[in-house]
Amino acid sequence: SVVEGYNMTEELNGYGNGMTYLVDRPMQPTMKSVYSIISGNENFSEFFSLCDPDNFSEDLLVSIGFKDSIKGKSKETTLWNAEQNKYRIFTNLTPYNPARGEYLVRFFNNYRYTIYVPTNAAVQAAIAKGLPTWASIDAFVEAHKDADGLLDDDSKAKAKAMVVCLVNFVRYHFQDGAYYVDNVNYEQKAQTSCIEHNDATDTDAYLFLNMKQTPDQIVVTDVTGVKHNVVAPYNLMARDMNFNASPTDATLARNVKNSSYAAIHQVDGVLNFMKLPASGRYDDAWTTAAGARRFAAKYRIRK
Repeated sequence: SVVEGYNMTEELNGYGNGMTYLVDRPMQPTMKSVYSIISGNENFSEFFSLCDPDNFSEDLLVSIGFKDSIKGKSKETTLWNAEQNKYRIFTNLTPYNPARGEYLVRFFNNYRYTIYVPTNAAVQAAIAKGLPTWASIDAFVEAHKDADGLLDDDSKAKAKAMVVCLVNFVRYHFQDGAYYVDNVNYEQKAQTSCIEHNDATDTDAYLFLNMKQTPDQIVVTDVTGVKHNVVAPYNLMARDMNFNASPTDATLARNVKNSSYAAIHQVDGVLNFMKLPASGRYDDAWTTAAGARRFAAKYRIRK
């Protein structure tokens, strides 16, 4: 609460220096990361399982063929580290140095963001309609390996489409700009962390979400035109901090190398980055190997 105010505006002193307010307690910025909030809230458990770093498998990506074009090249290790990192949501790899036991959102970049986390029931419903999970991708790979433990090219194409769908599904719930449930009227079409390729123009573009604030409410509209309401819990504040070393060893000259802020809200349904096939199932986009290749090319993870 404001307990006292000082008016230093132009109307009062002729040159203007704004207002100063004394408040009844210190204003403490959040010290919680996105990872700690999402992983520690049972309301977010189904969504977190889709991006849980413990569910991510480098070996799975290798078996699917994501490393095939890199093998034998100079700096293979560097190229492969960069390639596989594109499919991570959270990371603790160099050059990221989160607190011990924590992870940072890999594609955050010194900015502010809004994260919409679907309810557990909404994620379960999407999975029932063929949304891939890391477990279902692993099961598909194991079921289609030959006697030598390898996948043929068509199976690789389908598995790649599954990975691309899963990662884009998650990334589409991360939106640029921090928006809160508040006493405000505002509407913004803001880009997400999800990219698609336009064959007609041969260009890549970020996909958008439309966010509309009214007093005590936010409504989000995805690319399919479906509207979703922000529901409790909402207005959870997070900060991802990248230190210049392990936090216990960081130098005083520059403790925090860079950081990003995020507002985290629950939404009452999943946000779809693509229009689903007529069946309403995600996996109908890759029933054929040709369809899988088209899908993976359109939504390939660029960075």
